[in-house]
Amino acid sequence: MTSFTTIIQRVFALSLLWLWTAISWGGSGDLSSSKLSSYLTYLLSQRRAALAACPPSVAMADGQYRPLCSGQSSPQVMAFVQTDGSFEDEVFSSHGARCCCRVGDIAVALLPIDALPSLATREDVRRIEARATGKVLMDTTRMIVNATPAYQSSMSPHPFTGKGVVVGVMDVGFDFTHPTFLDMETGRSRVGAFWDQLSLDTVGTSLPVGADYVGEQKVLDYAHSRDAMLISHGTHTLGIAAGGGYDSPYRGVAYESELCVVANAVNTDLPLIDSTDIYRYTTATDALGFKYIFDYAERRSAPCVISFSEGYHEQWDDEDLLYAEFLSRLVGPGRIIVTSAGNESVVPTYLGKPSSLYQVGAQLMGGEKQGVMHFFADGPFEFLLSVGEGATTSTVVFSSSSLENDTLWCDTLWTHDRHRYLALQALRRPSLPFCQLSLQSNDYLYNLSHLRLLLRSTSTVSALCSSSSFFFVNSEEGWDGATATHNILAPGCFPSVITVGSTIHRTGFYNYLNEYKDYAQEGRNDGVLATYSSVGPTLDGRLKPEVVAPGNNIISSYSSFYLAANPQASDIQSDIAHFDYNGRTYAWNANTGTSMATPVVAGGIALWLQAKPDLTPEEVVELLQLTSRHPEQELTYPNNEYGYGEMDIYAGLLRLLGVDAIEGVTAQAPHAITFSRMDNNTVRLSAASSFTAPLCVGLYDMQGRQLHTYHLSAGDHSEHILTLPTLSSALYLLSVSSPQSGYNGVFVFRY
Repeated sequence: MTSFTTIIQRVFALSLLWLWTAISWGGSGDLSSSKLSSYLTYLLSQRRAALAACPPSVAMADGQYRPLCSGQSSPQVMAFVQTDGSFEDEVFSSHGARCCCRVGDIAVALLPIDALPSLATREDVRRIEARATGKVLMDTTRMIVNATPAYQSSMSPHPFTGKGVVVGVMDVGFDFTHPTFLDMETGRSRVGAFWDQLSLDTVGTSLPVGADYVGEQKVLDYAHSRDAMLISHGTHTLGIAAGGGYDSPYRGVAYESELCVVANAVNTDLPLIDSTDIYRYTTATDALGFKYIFDYAERRSAPCVISFSEGYHEQWDDEDLLYAEFLSRLVGPGRIIVTSAGNESVVPTYLGKPSSLYQVGAQLMGGEKQGVMHFFADGPFEFLLSVGEGATTSTVVFSSSSLENDTLWCDTLWTHDRHRYLALQALRRPSLPFCQLSLQSNDYLYNLSHLRLLLRSTSTVSALCSSSSFFFVNSEEGWDGATATHNILAPGCFPSVITVGSTIHRTGFYNYLNEYKDYAQEGRNDGVLATYSSVGPTLDGRLKPEVVAPGNNIISSYSSFYLAANPQASDIQSDIAHFDYNGRTYAWNANTGTSMATPVVAGGIALWLQAKPDLTPEEVVELLQLTSRHPEQELTYPNNEYGYGEMDIYAGLLRLLGVDAIEGVTAQAPHAITFSRMDNNTVRLSAASSFTAPLCVGLYDMQGRQLHTYHLSAGDHSEHILTLPTLSSALYLLSVSSPQSGYNGVFVFRY
């Protein structure tokens, strides 16, 4: 039995080879693990294992870089490299590497994996980091977030539509031939630049992966991202942020903005990537995508907001130090990044034990045969992992002292019938206050009856499952400590980005087959937080998300190429309508998630940037704090569910314009009446029913000077016609006040 257990542990060790490598490097001096992130350590260990039959040469022995194995070119990885002031770019080229960009002391570089040991031992290199990329996570929507008053549909010209602002979207699965992205007067694409990181048109390109297409016609000629037959996520999110609507109610929020798009790579795209190029697509490559969009906006001398609806699980592993810092240096005045919170709150993945309790526990469950868990503690602790119950319980006890010297701890847990096992390995990285536990079974974890974890300590201890496919379940007293918190995905957990959760408003819809799809969530259907929407705090205790927006059954554009390639796919059953355009069949589709809420907020910020092009991320947060609605009034705001609340775009605009400081003006939109221009000097105020009370309407300029006053009577009529005086070209206000509920507020218009 012992020998069989040993074999299991050895097989498991091979599948997690990077753990062994990290330990050996920690004491050998071959590589400083404090400089190299775990993902890069793992890649180098795989490379060394593959070349085990080749005697490695000594890198930089004569001042020149050589591959570890003569005659075999090294795979390349995109990574962040932090250096000191003495580092020269020539060092990259001497290592067979390519510097793609620099932001201060952080470079993004394409590095041969074989060059990592030599680079990491240089004194002028402080850290090298990368992580694998993540996963993907408009009709009534515009009314819910109160965008409609910003561009009254019958007004011309519309005051705020995103015009002059660049809306950037980095996502996957784009179809630029969808008419919602076309200028219907010229037929040209509204997308001014597009970088497809999976494009095969790489001859002559200066980009490290894929190719870009600059100019509306070049984008339209390219037609779609390479993965548009596999997924339509980006087509949907881009339409929410800025689609023109094309003869439908499904117009995006900033529908007159300029567009710049990056198609990056996620897990869905793996079939399209050659195995030798797989490590070129990392978080560092995503960072280049953000910079590509901001650089385009800079060339256009335009403010810019980027929507990013992807993410991966945050961990206590310091793997994102440079990524977070890089993004913090990209954002600033007129440069905003908006990201998804994630859809991870369905199951608990966090088990926290405060110092006031000696122990806390929960049951473990999972739909896979393996899982990874991280532990964080501010002092000594032990965990007890058990399977079974009563006399058949099998138990393993592990303490943090087992890893004091950064040694690898291994054990195996058996079920009572000896048919199922759970092999365990734990490792603490040097000088970091957390350890990682890796589990591997010969069966699905849900078949390990009563698999439980108990934390014991006089200190504060927390355990975090690395994926929602491996989670905690609360049962009886003593085994009920898990919470569905601390599940904000990265990069949404970074301080410099605006992170968005999702509210539920539309509970169902009729699809194109006239079938009703009911997605009501019990007790959560009245504009409150959706049950799936990830919540904070972050693992270091910061507030997240900052804001929420509608994300349930949001209707937007879908890829015609995806529809043609996957006519029976399950998500096609959520198509609202199919229509033909230029010989192709297109769709409007209802989709759900924080992926859909994020471009709503990005589009809203685009309208704010139109009003104040140098708006900073800090000012965005302040606007959210001052103007967001509070869906659950009994809660204290901000909080880690809603942040500051649900976005109110028009209220934010009014505050940016200084309307709230004008005496006698109510800085809100009247909900019961609409405002439209009949001609240049005539305005119509309309209501759904008769005016039962008199109205007072004041005409103001944006400096707060009252230019005219209209006194309108009550009566059996539902509209009033106002004649404007001759005005110079500028923005003006019509402030309406009335005893009648819903009739008080202000309209902004351009004369």
